[in-house]
Amino acid sequence: MRALTPKQRVLKAMAFEETDIVPYDIRIDEALVPHLAAYYGDPAFADRIVNHLPFWPIEAARRWEAADRYADAFGCVWRVGNIPHIEEHPLKEPSLRGYEFPDLADESYFTGVEAFFARHEDRFTLCGDAHGFFDRGWALRGMEEFLTDLILHPRFVEELLETLTELHLRLVDRIAEYPFDGFRFGDDWGSQRGVIIGAERWRRFIKPGLKRIFARAREKGLVVMVHSDGDVSELIPDLIDIGVQILNPLQPEAMNILEVKRRYGRDLCLNGGVSTQLTLPLGTPEQVQREVAACLRYLGRDGGYVISPAKPLLPDVPVPNAVALIEAIVGQQPHSRPATPAPLPDRAPELERVYAAFHP
Repeated sequence: MRALTPKQRVLKAMAFEETDIVPYDIRIDEALVPHLAAYYGDPAFADRIVNHLPFWPIEAARRWEAADRYADAFGCVWRVGNIPHIEEHPLKEPSLRGYEFPDLADESYFTGVEAFFARHEDRFTLCGDAHGFFDRGWALRGMEEFLTDLILHPRFVEELLETLTELHLRLVDRIAEYPFDGFRFGDDWGSQRGVIIGAERWRRFIKPGLKRIFARAREKGLVVMVHSDGDVSELIPDLIDIGVQILNPLQPEAMNILEVKRRYGRDLCLNGGVSTQLTLPLGTPEQVQREVAACLRYLGRDGGYVISPAKPLLPDVPVPNAVALIEAIVGQQPHSRPATPAPLPDRAPELERVYAAFHP
């Protein structure tokens, strides 16, 4: 099998065809970069990592109020820490009266995008917002207030999400003016054990707007990718129904990822799979290697898979474990597809061990 470009690999994976190597995407937290550079003795070590899904994120513009505190364009105030923590919510009441939404489709959000395309020639490029419906809803109102609104003020929630739908439709139109390959919609619907607001409320409040947005993206020739942390397995049929083509991050701690592959592996391209809650921070390099090998072997079977850690390589990942992951993924050897591939096994201990640790 001849070598393919990263973009060709992703397209073939989405067509559920095996490729010379399994396409991959390895993100590294900036705090870990100098430690890896020291290990490799090369500040340009990351040049070997040819990420197949480079992403141009649309982050609401920030106004810094202190070294560790900023307000975004929506009026939400965040404090920077291990992860940003929200401190002030602009919607004090369940009403949009007097509130003005920012325009995420403004040209300023695409300043420098030409250099991005030049750096990622022949790769499958993505663009989208970092905060979708649920995330932006609770950021505007506060988590407790937004969850309460779903029950006590459903008309307000519907008005809010309808406005966010229109905002995202404009964003899709803007993205389609550039040569991106896909639209990436980021939202976090899942907890470790299911959908935070429940599948039925998700279908009532979240799904209708997504259906319109994803239809617009598909009409514009953009592949639709969804990012949602947590266990969203109950929503996968709905996501397929409304046009989602790639699902990220496929967290093995929250979902039985082999079962997801077995049930939906011919309808949805999966991205992720390597544990960032257990194996990478707490395992051994040998366990990391075995888990990567299992993901490549089982999830990569018949295409439909882009391997990556479920989250970026974070500062709590020991350098030997990070190196084990990088070398196992980047160092894949080209392979030939068997004439009659064996069916997926009923069990894959290397993948099940992580899920079992969080679901005893």
